[in-house]
Amino acid sequence: MSKSKRAETVAKPTVSPILILGIAAIIAVLLGAVLIFWDTANPQPTSRTSTDETEFPTKGDPDAPVTITEFSDYG
Repeated sequence: MSKSKRAETVAKPTVSPILILGIAAIIAVLLGAVLIFWDTANPQPTSRTSTDETEFPTKGDPDAPVTITEFSDYG
């Protein structure tokens, strides 16, 4: 073996940018799913109020199971 022989170069493994983007996308999807399920597992309490609709103009069946009341301010 001669001393003037070039040293063999070892190829360094490269990481594909597509692989990095794929892993980032998977992490983002998993994090989004966790946040969605976390929010549905801990629902926030809702407040309910009653209003007297007899003094306002109405449409529809007064005995309907759902009442939608719209408030607006044009002032």
